[in-house]
Amino acid sequence: FRNFSGHLSKSNITADAVAKMMLEKNNIHNIQIEKTRGTLTDHFHPKKKIIALSEPVFGSTSVAAIGIAAHECGHAIQHAKGYWPLKIRAFLVPVVNFLSYMFFPLVIVGIVLSSLSYAYGFVIVCVALALYVASTLFYLITLPVELNASKRALAELKQMQILDEQELRSVKKVLRSAAMTYIVSFLSSLVYLLRFVLSFVLIFSDRN
Repeated sequence: FRNFSGHLSKSNITADAVAKMMLEKNNIHNIQIEKTRGTLTDHFHPKKKIIALSEPVFGSTSVAAIGIAAHECGHAIQHAKGYWPLKIRAFLVPVVNFLSYMFFPLVIVGIVLSSLSYAYGFVIVCVALALYVASTLFYLITLPVELNASKRALAELKQMQILDEQELRSVKKVLRSAAMTYIVSFLSSLVYLLRFVLSFVLIFSDRN
């Protein structure tokens, strides 16, 4: 993002203007585009019907900013067309947030309780692991949502002819890098899940 933030688009159109044009092109008129604090805090909020663009993106004419804005519009288009993986992810967000708070307390309770009652402790730890599995699945379902939003963004920018071929290639690099963060998040969650499973197997095999 830093690399291509210095590459200003030849069209000189700002990222927020591109977002408005993209929404209008897809007959989406109930989404507001707002500036939000921070860097790379850009997001689409389906319930509030807001596309929030971060300070370095909103008002910028760089190819990086335009790519990020177009990506968030890709999510708005997904929402408007009823893209089912987005619906699943939206449903899982509050569930996963709750599960993330419950995982470690349950693990601690389960391990402590196992010293008194192996069966009860084992059940509680299994519940905690099930919660972590759900969280890992959330990262998995996020992958197609993000990749599809980027695909839609690139297709829309190409149709709108806002960027030339070289600029589109730059946007593709920015969005590919962004997608890699979600892939790494999923793989990290999977590795930690396997680590927890192996740790609990060792703990409870010793106490059984």
